[in-house]
Amino acid sequence: MTDLVRIFISSPSDVAEERDRARQVVDGLRKRYAGCLRLETVLWEELPLTADMSFQDGIDLILSKGHGIDIALFILWSRLGSPLGGRIRKPDGSEYRSGTEHEFDLMLAAYEQSGRRRPQILASYLGTMSWYCVLSRQYAEAVKAAEEGLRIEPYRTWIRTNLAHGYLLLGEFERAKEIYLKYKDEKLSEVGGKTFRDMVLEDFSVLEKAGIRSPEIERIRKLLEDQTPKP
Repeated sequence: MTDLVRIFISSPSDVAEERDRARQVVDGLRKRYAGCLRLETVLWEELPLTADMSFQDGIDLILSKGHGIDIALFILWSRLGSPLGGRIRKPDGSEYRSGTEHEFDLMLAAYEQSGRRRPQILASYLGTMSWYCVLSRQYAEAVKAAEEGLRIEPYRTWIRTNLAHGYLLLGEFERAKEIYLKYKDEKLSEVGGKTFRDMVLEDFSVLEKAGIRSPEIERIRKLLEDQTPKP
């Protein structure tokens, strides 16, 4: 009997097309590896999580034999999803910003409780989450999400932009500066081949438009602009 691999796909409504593409990719892989693996996609609406479930009950479900998840894929673009209100809360009693955040917390907690065996989590969500945390001025959370993403997939250099932003806005200038300068010339394939420097400078413009300004940002901006290769 072939092994079953269940792949959970979580996404807000603005990436419906990308979610369909992910399912198509899994369908193609299912046919290719039909002789050795059974691949099954599970969408958030198919996972039987209910509002009256405790956080631990949700973790137990994710690790259970009947509904267990082996790989968790999170697809994000411009939004995190719809707020859950007070119906479902974090273990510390605070509110979730969206169902996507709730699903991610459950998957990450299950991953830790299983001895970091399952479900395997694709790190792009963590990188994106760290950026949203920067925008919402939750800088310590931005650092935490970026560090976790890099621990899982250390080769995703673009996540380090958010790690550096978090440090910078927490007042850890030298720590942030070290990251900015170390990776400034590295090209990021995930964002169309832009350099790390290009992405940082674009981020600074977005942060300014969001009302996030500091002298430290200007110091790093000048440092990076002064080191930009002349044409």
